[in-house]
Amino acid sequence: MKIILDTNVITKDYQLQGGWIVKLGDAAHKLGYEVFIPQIVIDELFHQYEIELEEALGNYQKGLRSLNRLGIKTLKDATTEGYIAQTCEEKQQLFMQRLNELGIKVLPYPKVAHDIIVAKELNGQKPFASSQKGYRDSLIWECVKEQLVPVKDLLGEAQILFLSANTRDFAGKTKVLHPDLVAELTSQGYNEDAVVLVSDFDKFFNETINVELEELDKIAKTLLEKRKFSRFNLDEELLTILYDEYVINELLTAVEDGAFIIPREFENPEVQDINVSEVKTVKVHQLTDGTSIVDCEVEAQAYMEGYIYR
Repeated sequence: MKIILDTNVITKDYQLQGGWIVKLGDAAHKLGYEVFIPQIVIDELFHQYEIELEEALGNYQKGLRSLNRLGIKTLKDATTEGYIAQTCEEKQQLFMQRLNELGIKVLPYPKVAHDIIVAKELNGQKPFASSQKGYRDSLIWECVKEQLVPVKDLLGEAQILFLSANTRDFAGKTKVLHPDLVAELTSQGYNEDAVVLVSDFDKFFNETINVELEELDKIAKTLLEKRKFSRFNLDEELLTILYDEYVINELLTAVEDGAFIIPREFENPEVQDINVSEVKTVKVHQLTDGTSIVDCEVEAQAYMEGYIYR
């Protein structure tokens, strides 16, 4: 499942430290979601950042002038020529690094032709409003559509969750995806539910993200306590992996510092049996294809056989 973010999801969160975005980045890794942010959203965000910075610096300079009139000496301020442009560039670099840390990918500007966008504007189709505003929203919508893939299953599940609080331009009266946008999807061969608009972020986290995380935690706790969940037997899987890796296998393998796992004085050392004595931790997460991954920390006893040179 893909999640695409609109500007209002991270409005003024220039550090990407807000509760929603941090939790989404963490949850996406565990639940197998792919999270994307269109480049146009980043550009919108930092246009707003530049406006705020100019306003703040203007107030700062005004304050400095007032202090100077009062005869108070102040430290040299940071409002040198090019300060705003340099600060915006540095802040955006940090923003991109933070996106990478959160595992959020950037979508480039869509390849849609301008005449298609203009036709929508002239016909008053969503996401254009009656005031003919909506060019950037239209580009964001094109970014969303470019992430869809054709499917033959007419009852297929949603491919994309589009997180946006902009129900005025993307939704109908019931706050689901606007009929104009649904018609676009079906006319291009996609299922009408291929894109789901998520405008209530609290509800999304409480009823979707949190529920799915709790389910993974429940599986992990059950595996830790009972070593089984449904048809999955943790002990059997661990023994299979350990046997394949170690039993009747070559152990005179050099490690990075040039030493050997087993001293060279041993001739033909082999692991004859392995017993898992303790499972210390279990974590469960999903991949984007729905595959579940179980990470464990275990203690195991190995029974070895070999000969020692005289």
